[in-house]
Amino acid sequence: MIKPASFWNFLADKYARDPVVDEASYQHKLAKSRDYFTNEFEILEIGSGTGSTAISHAPFVKSVLATDISEKMIAISNAKLVDSDIDNVTFKLSSIDDLDIEDESLDAVLALSVLHLVKDKDQVIAKIYKMLKPDGVFISSTVCLEDDSKIAKFIAPIGRLIGLILKPLTQKGLMQSMERSGFQIDYSWTPKTSSTVFIIAKK
Repeated sequence: MIKPASFWNFLADKYARDPVVDEASYQHKLAKSRDYFTNEFEILEIGSGTGSTAISHAPFVKSVLATDISEKMIAISNAKLVDSDIDNVTFKLSSIDDLDIEDESLDAVLALSVLHLVKDKDQVIAKIYKMLKPDGVFISSTVCLEDDSKIAKFIAPIGRLIGLILKPLTQKGLMQSMERSGFQIDYSWTPKTSSTVFIIAKK
């Protein structure tokens, strides 16, 4: 079995080269997220990939700490910073389990394409809840394979073979998990041609 970090290291250059699959949906998510931001926001992005989202949000907030488990992804992200005038983003090699964030210290946490890859989503959601200040915002984009059982039947086993978890989640179940942790769902949206749900929840 391939370790997740090795898998993402292998894919990093391809991720950096390839265009966003659905640019319109991506821009919608960026814009909707910014509706909740202020220029005093301190935000954390978990699973930041090649850094594009963190850098895109930087002009709209006070600071961004962006983390990923892939050394190659972090290297690519830092190279993008060198070519920009952004000075309020820090990229850090870390998993969600290794992150040591003070309770109630963040205004927003982003977990984009992350929750379907973790072993225990409830534990991760609960940890994020503790990190957030009162009225803090949790923004997630999550593949819900169980809402398309035909796809789940084939993709989930392949994901496990290559070291990915790929939990077969449902949108309803995911929202219930957030609500059990104390979050209130403020906004949810799913592109017509996707099994990915975009959720903005408030503490």
